[in-house]
Amino acid sequence: MSSSESSKQASKRPLVSVVIPTYKRASLLKKAIASVLVQEMAGEMFEMEIIVVDDCSPDETPQVVASFPGVRYMRMEKNSGASGARNAGIKRAKGKYIALLDDDDEFLTHKLMVQVPILEAHTEIGVVYGQSVVTGSDVPLLLWPEAGPSGQVFEEFITRTDDFLHPPTWLVRRELFEAAGFFDESKAGMEHYDMALRIA
Repeated sequence: MSSSESSKQASKRPLVSVVIPTYKRASLLKKAIASVLVQEMAGEMFEMEIIVVDDCSPDETPQVVASFPGVRYMRMEKNSGASGARNAGIKRAKGKYIALLDDDDEFLTHKLMVQVPILEAHTEIGVVYGQSVVTGSDVPLLLWPEAGPSGQVFEEFITRTDDFLHPPTWLVRRELFEAAGFFDESKAGMEHYDMALRIA
C-alpha cells in the first residue's frame, strides 16, 4: 500500500480526542496514559490524540508526559480545578469524539473499540457511557453501577438520586459540548452531573 493510500484510509477513520486533566499525580498519570495507548483497534478502526492538561502540578508531571512521544501537553496558567482543565482540553481537541479520562483511572483496553462503532453507526446517539470496574475493595472486580438509563435519558437523569455517571466511561460527540456549553467551573463537585443534564 502506498503512503497516499494509507493516509486516505487514515483520514476516513474518526479521530478520538482523549482529554486527561491532571494535578499532582505524576505516578498515577503514567498508568492512565499507558491505558489509552494500548486501545485495541486504534489506527485501524479509529485514530487517537491524547491531550494531557496539567493544572499547575508542582511535581514531575511534565517529565512524565514527555516520556510518551506524541502525547500533547498543555499547562494551565493557573490552577483551575478539574472542570477548568477538562474544558481547556476539550477546546483544544480536534477529534470528532471526546473521551474523558481522570488521571487516577485507566481505560479498559476495549473501551474505544466498543464505543466508537456505536456512534459511527447511529448518528442519533450523542453519548455512549457505561460501567466502571472498581478495584481496591474487598471484592476484586466490582462493576459499577449495576445499571443506568439509556435512550431519552433527561427525565430519568433528573429524578435519580444514586451516583451512576463516571466521566471516564463517556464517549461524546464533540458538537454536543459546543452546543450544551462546557463544564461549569464554578461547581466544586459533581460537576459532571450538571454537564450530563445539559447534554441530555
